[in-house]
Amino acid sequence: MELDQYITAQYIKTGSGLPYVNVELWAGYDGQQHRMFRGQLTKGESLKQGAEWVTNLEIKDGVTAQSMQTAQPMPQNTSGTAIITQLLNDTGQELGGVSPDSEVIREPLPLYGNSQELARQLSGDNVFISDGKIYAVARSSALVGDVPVINAESGLLKQPQIKSENVTIELVCEPQLLPAQVLEVQADGFRWSGYQFQIGEIKHTFDNYGSSTSSVMLNIIPRI
Repeated sequence: MELDQYITAQYIKTGSGLPYVNVELWAGYDGQQHRMFRGQLTKGESLKQGAEWVTNLEIKDGVTAQSMQTAQPMPQNTSGTAIITQLLNDTGQELGGVSPDSEVIREPLPLYGNSQELARQLSGDNVFISDGKIYAVARSSALVGDVPVINAESGLLKQPQIKSENVTIELVCEPQLLPAQVLEVQADGFRWSGYQFQIGEIKHTFDNYGSSTSSVMLNIIPRI
């Protein structure tokens, strides 16, 4: 984690009046690390727990993107991809990817309002920020790219858990996975072994003993 310790200490002491501090979280194995998170410190406090002082930090991604505005018309015969790309660029975040349904508007479309909220409305409410990059993916689409295979050899820790509309897998921490990405699951006894799924949600967990895992919720419907 890269953090300006002086500004952090001053922020915790005064609690106000300081700019956001940029924070990065890196993780990996065998000397190969990948950035998992890039955001800004929004809150910090130090609490005494027993004989030790513990500092808690609240770090949020895309803080500045939440307030950016769009005010421009879109001409007729503009594709949905082009419109959403423009809106995401207006947020000021680095563009990660756009994979909406490419519907072409037939009439001029005025766009006025919060850039991120407009992009959510046009892409089916599936706009997210990961590692400082902003993405928009329609519910019936997925991010285009390589399809990783998750099995025992690549870090799958437990048998996939099947629920009504999703599958949850737990694996050794994989920092490069993204929401809306497609992956393939292979596991003995798993009814959909070899199928490809769209990632719905990712949760990374770290402890003080060097253990790290990723819990990934996969969407069954629509199945890729």
